[in-house]
Amino acid sequence: MMEFSEIEYISYSLWFSQKLSQKPPHSFKQRTDKVINSLDEKRDKSTIDLLFQAINLAKRRNTIAHNPTLLQIFENKDTNQLHREFAINTFLEGDYIDLPELKELVAEARDIKTQLYMKFGYLPLNNRKNG
Repeated sequence: MMEFSEIEYISYSLWFSQKLSQKPPHSFKQRTDKVINSLDEKRDKSTIDLLFQAINLAKRRNTIAHNPTLLQIFENKDTNQLHREFAINTFLEGDYIDLPELKELVAEARDIKTQLYMKFGYLPLNNRKNG
């Protein structure tokens, strides 16, 4: 969540630096799609690719953000050994994220965030009235 929040921050910063409008959409996907459409395909290809990766990652982030973490306990009936597993499970969609996948998603968000910061440096949110 924390790694992705910085990607959200970057998307807002890019929105204001592109001077798209006074009020960006609250939805990450809508906002980022509009930022992507405002960029030059040839000159900004790596940025566009990173932002598309972030949009795809946002689907998994939403699962994490809006569903509880569960502790599941499995018992081997033959050995009476217990196996514990932390997971995020959506009841309606049947989506399941275990701890190794969660760590992978964190690493992916960190990589996207780092590449964007390396490309742009620190991106302050411009004053919306003067920006």
